[in-house]
Amino acid sequence: MVRRLAFFVTFPLGDDVMNGMRVMAPLAAVLLLSGVSGAALAALSCPFADGNGSATGACIAGQGSWQTSLQARDWSGNGVGVDAYYDPFLNLTWLADVDWARTSGFDTDGLMTWSRANAWVRDLTLFGGSDWRLPTVTPVNGVSFTTTRSNNGSSDRGTAKTGQGWGEHNEMGYMYYVHLGNKGFWVPDDANPSSQVEQSGWGSANTGPFSNLFSDTPFGWYWSDREFGSSEAWSFSFHSGGHLEHNQIRSSRAWAVHSGDLLIPLPGALWLMGSALVGVVAGARRRR
Repeated sequence: MVRRLAFFVTFPLGDDVMNGMRVMAPLAAVLLLSGVSGAALAALSCPFADGNGSATGACIAGQGSWQTSLQARDWSGNGVGVDAYYDPFLNLTWLADVDWARTSGFDTDGLMTWSRANAWVRDLTLFGGSDWRLPTVTPVNGVSFTTTRSNNGSSDRGTAKTGQGWGEHNEMGYMYYVHLGNKGFWVPDDANPSSQVEQSGWGSANTGPFSNLFSDTPFGWYWSDREFGSSEAWSFSFHSGGHLEHNQIRSSRAWAVHSGDLLIPLPGALWLMGSALVGVVAGARRRR
């Protein structure tokens, strides 16, 4: 994983305040070039920072936790667009362009078999960062996957509750139900989790700050990185909030993610500049 250098400097009140003020501007520039945008430190907002819009759905402010829980990352350093969003709860970095396989020209329509999707993400390198992967899932019971259909996230197959999803067991489910605050197809019913009553307002009404997030059927299915048996793999629907196992030869989409906070390394000259700035402040304090 590539990392960045961050300088944290505090300036006490006194004679060296002006020295501190003189270095704050270039110091802020160093932080910006390391990939931290202003949006990472404040609540996110609509519309989309890159102006691409979403393939389907819309950016809805105030729905879900995305505005306060996701942190923007501008790796290009131009202050214009957002390249990715860091998710502190899952400790995961999500590409802002969900359909990067198509946007980048790797695949003409972004629909791939499970093996092709894994091959694409395995070889992906963006802004110096490698080790990309597909979103993962783990058994909700902590032991083994269950295929009993449920409406409340109590099993691996089915839909879940808005604001909860499957928790950390399902990364795309957490994005859909918690960060974006969308509703699943079935009404959650803890007393009868196998019931199948259609929920009013279900679907991916909110696609948040992401571009090219498909939530229409049949194109709203996205592969996870987990196999199920010898011929199937788990996939998530941004159309209905459903989580199912599909044959690996099926054509679905792929959203590239990266474990941890992917931050871009500073060029050598900026490392030296940052060290010099810290030295200036330290020298000013010693002269007091």
